[in-house]
Amino acid sequence: MCIRDSINAEYMGTIRELKKKIAERLNLSFYRVALSYENTPLSLDEKKLSEVNINEDATIVYKDLGPQIDWRTVYILEYLGPLLIQPALYYFSGPKHLVQKVAFGLAMFHFIKRILESAFLHVFSKETMPLYGSLRNYVYYWLWFGLGTGVESYFCLLYTSDAADDLLCVDLGGRRIIKKKK
Repeated sequence: MCIRDSINAEYMGTIRELKKKIAERLNLSFYRVALSYENTPLSLDEKKLSEVNINEDATIVYKDLGPQIDWRTVYILEYLGPLLIQPALYYFSGPKHLVQKVAFGLAMFHFIKRILESAFLHVFSKETMPLYGSLRNYVYYWLWFGLGTGVESYFCLLYTSDAADDLLCVDLGGRRIIKKKK
């Protein structure tokens, strides 16, 4: 939704202040408001309107960006999916081969590390992202890594058969391929 409005002569502060004023007037979160002037986004929040050649007669276009979610929350929720799905698949998959145990340990270490980095280390260039955009990220991490690689790693015949324990043969989908000794 785009709504046109003009700047009153009484106000010529920073872009951030104008965004806050518009957000208050529309009863929206500050992060949902995007401003543009003559089809150019006004993204440098700390600049004064006069510094970007906007005068009292200018028309600013503001747009509601929709529901937003904090970037830190997005990353933590993305990485939480595999941390919940992988252990469930691991523990319900039956006997484990050494390769499966190592893969599980490395996966858990990786995602715990990523959550800790997101919570305490990362600095994000933007405060929020659209909620609908974050759903795509969750599908990717939860389904692709959480479910997809979990099923491949813990239910794959390559690791769950006797062939995996025998260094001279490999199980490929139920077929046993035996290497001849030289």
